[in-house]
Amino acid sequence: MDKGRLRSFLVLLPIIAVLIALSWPAAAPAKGLSPHEEELARRIRFDRSVVLMVKEAGPEQVRRLIGYNNDGYQLLADGITVTVVQERVGGALSALRRRLAARGYQVFLVDENESTGTATIGVLRSADQYDILRVMQTKGAEYDVKNEDVIAKLKSWGNRSAFRISGAGYDWVEIEFLKLPADVKTFAQEAGDFCPNAADDEAGGLEGLVRELRRTRRLSLWWD
Repeated sequence: MDKGRLRSFLVLLPIIAVLIALSWPAAAPAKGLSPHEEELARRIRFDRSVVLMVKEAGPEQVRRLIGYNNDGYQLLADGITVTVVQERVGGALSALRRRLAARGYQVFLVDENESTGTATIGVLRSADQYDILRVMQTKGAEYDVKNEDVIAKLKSWGNRSAFRISGAGYDWVEIEFLKLPADVKTFAQEAGDFCPNAADDEAGGLEGLVRELRRTRRLSLWWD
């Protein structure tokens, strides 16, 4: 390249750099925490970076988790929630579990709203997944099934086949098996005895429950 061309190239170089920068897609601005979220993290002693991770899962601000007492009255729990698009809740749950499990947090489904197409994810700071059931006071009040009964039953199942508690509310719980019980039909019968709704006619009976367990590795229990 002769000196004239080199000089022209050097003159044009800054202009070319500006044009490239302007044409490059702008990165989405990073989310920060609002003053309310900062105060929430401080009050419930959540790591600020954890609250930020949870916030990034959905379009709305992080809120405090609502749990229940033994009588079914709502109360503020030491946890947080975020609302996500319902069709993306599975991916959001999986991603948050991967990032937070090793840091001592439990991630679970709190609620799904078909009418709005949204779902609520809850996060607790605990190494014990059964704290999810304690905070939500999961029970079958109409069936005389106490919260401690639900915890004891699930622990007995967990001793035989590992699972995670994937979601819970005041009168329901869902678990995901990492490995199905050796005898799925016998287990389904036991689950149906403990929670009749799980194996009633609307759910397809016992055979329907067996098929669902084998297909999804999930068990939903609800007492309404």
